[in-house]
Formats: sequence, structure tokens, C-alpha cells
Amino acid sequence: MIELDSRPDLLPAASPHPPAAAGPDRRIALIYWGSRGGGSLVTLKLAERLREELGAENIVLFLRTKNAELQQFRDAGLTLHLADVPSFGDLLRRGFGTLRLMREQAEAIARIQPTRAVFTMNFPLAWPLVHVLQRRGLSVAYVAHDADPHPGDYAQIWQRSTQGMLLRFSDRIIVLSDHTRQVLAARFPRRADRLRQASLQSIMRPRVDDHRELVQGRPVRLLFLGRLVQYKGLDLLAEALAPLRGRSDWTLTIAGDGPLRSTVAAAFGDWPNVNLALKWLDPADFDDLLRTHDVVLCPYTEASQSGVVAEAMTFGVPAFVMPNGELPNQIGQGKAGAVATAPTAEAFRVMVKAALDEPASLRQMSIGALQLAKASSSGLLSDVLLS
Repeated sequence: MIELDSRPDLLPAASPHPPAAAGPDRRIALIYWGSRGGGSLVTLKLAERLREELGAENIVLFLRTKNAELQQFRDAGLTLHLADVPSFGDLLRRGFGTLRLMREQAEAIARIQPTRAVFTMNFPLAWPLVHVLQRRGLSVAYVAHDADPHPGDYAQIWQRSTQGMLLRFSDRIIVLSDHTRQVLAARFPRRADRLRQASLQSIMRPRVDDHRELVQGRPVRLLFLGRLVQYKGLDLLAEALAPLRGRSDWTLTIAGDGPLRSTVAAAFGDWPNVNLALKWLDPADFDDLLRTHDVVLCPYTEASQSGVVAEAMTFGVPAFVMPNGELPNQIGQGKAGAVATAPTAEAFRVMVKAALDEPASLRQMSIGALQLAKASSSGLLSDVLLS
């Protein structure tokens, strides 16, 4: 791992990982000044994938010093440039200091002469930093994970307005699902030629070599994983599983944190077959949970795609989803799990019950999940980012 915060003029040393495909003028700066969560995870996975393709010397990450997952980036041996980015509440109060920070960081990014600067997710200073970089002649791409904020997301007006500016001014817009591409192309037809598409799954390499075998004689281990927010359908999950509470052939772990934490604790706290791990999860927690469970439950009321589903498939873990957004396509219309016949609690219950009645069916779903994960990881992601 090389950190460039003390020597911004220093370029990375030669890569210990020979690139699978490299060429002239293919250096990428990945920029994410968020603190933690999905943006950090996607940035880390994207950097690791691009390192395989272009070599470590052609990938530089620009992160904030207070990123909660910073140790994971260091452990991955990636080249880091760290910035002391103030908290959201301090941005305006610092005024000129914030402007000076953006100028200094833009100069550091320009100094490595990237072919493209890629903003891996929205963050408070993303849209003004785009302008500062473009004034220095740099080409900028923005990764649009979704067309709109999810129901229950924080600061939706801010998210919508700042993403609108990123979509308006970025030289390239990278979308992670066909659903998002169609929405943005219809909404901004004059910007449709800037759209490039890569699947979320293509960012993540398979983590296991073989499919999962369900251990006979033990309950099926169900898992709900991630943020506890409105659109995740936790109320539907409680309604769906309530009639199955008397069965001893399943357990459920609900792991994650969010604004619905107390609601989830109240709804599931007295269920004997439910384990609540209501806390912020780091990448190691995600890995441990996916290694020890059989099925991921995603009763989401809407989703352009799901990072949880993508991550689960890399472990050969199937996903049970609602027929909303890109979710059915993400699991190959049932190849890597199952799709409820309707976006209702009853339909979700029928789907789960069928798997509990025939747990052997999960083996083929696990095979399908790993096959899709392997197929999606072929091809060059760098070609999409740089085209």
C-alpha cells in the first residue's frame, strides 16, 4: 500500500500484480470522500478489479482520512491519497478553507495525469469538485447507482439536486443496471450519449470456487442484510414470515443498521428463531454473514439493483426477491434464487415456504448464483469506464 497524502507529487511504484490488459494512457483516479457504507465498498471492489486489468500503478484512490473502512483499503495494497475533508456540517462554516481544499485536491488529482477521474458515488463536495477538475482539463465520470433516492433515504432533496448536477456536467455517466439507464435516458435525452453501462455484478469477483451444499438436518439459515430503511420492505418481511413462526426448519438473521432499527427490534425481538444483529457492519461482517447463511431475503419495495444481491452471489448464496426494478434480472429471473409472483407479503411467504418444503432446491440456486457471478466478471470493466 502506498499513501500519497504526504508526497502528492509521487507516482506509484511498479505494480506487483501484472495487468491482464493494459495500454497507453489508461490511468484512473477513483474519488470517494464519503465516510463509510456502500460507497466505500463499491470503491474498494472497483479498485481491486481495475488493478487486475490495468496494474496497480494505474489506479489511485482519493479518499477522506476519516473513512471508516480505510484499513480495508490499506490491507488491499492500493495506492491512496488521503484528504482531511471536513464533516458535512463544517463545509459551509469553513468557507475559504473548503475552497482551498478542493483546489489542492484537484491539483493532486491532475498531477497523476489520469485518463479519467471517476466519482464512485455522490458525496457533499462531488459536484463542485467536478467543475474544478474540468477546469484543469480532466475528463470526469460519475457512477450513478440509482436514478432517484430510495424511499426512506436521508436528505432526499439534497441527493436529488446534487446528483442532478453531477448528471448534467459529468463527461460520462456510468450506470449499474439497465433499469437506471432507461430511466436516465428518458429523463435526459440530450445526455443519453454520455451513458455507459456496467453491471454491479461485474465489479465483484467470485469469492468461492464451488456452490454451497445445504447441511442436512439443520434449519435453513435465512439472512436479511444491509440498511434498515423504508424501501427494504422489513414490514412486509414480518408479515410474510409470521405464519411460519411455528416451524423449526428455519432461522433468520437480520443484520444491519438504519433509521428503522427500533422498529425492527420491536417487530422481531420476541421471535425465537430470529437473531438480531442491529449494528453497523464492516466488510468483514458482510463476508462472515454470507459464508454462514443459505439464502438472502430481499423483500424490497423498489430497487434498480442490489449491492447485497451482487455480494451474495459472489459467495454462491441465492437471493429471494420481489418482482421490482432490476432485481429479477439481477438473479437471472430465478436462476440464482427466486422471484415472488407479486410484490406482496403473501407472495413472498409462498416463495420462502416452497424453499423450506424442498430445501434441496437451494443447491441448484447456489450453482446458478455462482455461474452468474463468474459470467458477469468476464470482460474489461476499464473499457466501460474509459470509453
